Amino acid sequence: FHYLRTTKQHLFEYVISKALEYIRIGNFTELKYLLIPFPKLKPLLILMSWHTIENLEKQVELLELLWEHDKDDCEDQQISSKVNNIHYQIELANWCKEVILSLEREEIYIG
Repeated sequence: FHYLRTTKQHLFEYVISKALEYIRIGNFTELKYLLIPFPKLKPLLILMSWHTIENLEKQVELLELLWEHDKDDCEDQQISSKVNNIHYQIELANWCKEVILSLEREEIYIG
């Protein structure tokens, strides 16, 4: 509290900027603990940081950490829809990757 008072930062401003920093450096463990009291910020942080993560595995890790697809408790329907769309695209990409890998394996066994 003293830090926020002396820096004149709002509590949510601090949490969001710190969370985005953790996402940028890939420190998802600290991110998880930071967001425990603020679960409603998770979908917003996914959308704010998604374009900054270039590694697909890191994107999947972030999505798994911050978004429970089956438990859609986001109150903003537009944010929820966009994050669900990202979740779908990731699942589709993983499915395509698995199909390609299985076809390559079959080609190796046949050829």
